[in-house]
Amino acid sequence: MPRLTDVTREARRTTIATSMLRVMQRSGWARLTMADVFAESGLSAGSVYSHFASKEALARYVVERAHRVLLDDLEAFGEQRTANGPVVTPAALTRWLVERLDARRAYLPAMAQLSTPGTVDPALTQAIEAHLAEIRAHLAAMLAPWSEHADAPTPTAAVDLAIAGIVTTARAFVIRTGADDAITVDGFLASLRVVVAED
Repeated sequence: MPRLTDVTREARRTTIATSMLRVMQRSGWARLTMADVFAESGLSAGSVYSHFASKEALARYVVERAHRVLLDDLEAFGEQRTANGPVVTPAALTRWLVERLDARRAYLPAMAQLSTPGTVDPALTQAIEAHLAEIRAHLAAMLAPWSEHADAPTPTAAVDLAIAGIVTTARAFVIRTGADDAITVDGFLASLRVVVAED
């Protein structure tokens, strides 16, 4: 049997990961089995197991890949905004993040399940927490110029509050789209503005 090239191997891993996410959308993480992944992907058990030893290993790959894509996109967004001059604001970052999530809406239910502590293996929960810490560090760096002019006791306090709001908003969007597939980014953000507006 011919050996897989790096490109072919990564394409095969992508096929397997996408198949797992589709199965999760239908049946959830708890009921997902590797046999479901074999059937969904059309690959043999040996082929799937040559890439992933278990559904937990496959989930770790999916989360790591999603994290890398988001981090790369976040860095590109920061570079673009820096090159164009204006300071990155929490509002701009929030809209950008919600739009990125919306672009991957089909996978949000599965990703929400994988990122809920206690629903998967401890190693995956730990990896997710490390990824979130890395994303928060990037957000903090991007918001540092904005924080110098924010209305808060210290720049650090302003950034911490902004990041908490951005992350909470992103999680709320994931949950909201699970309950109402018709919701739009503009509609979601408008609803937030209504409930936090001053009287």
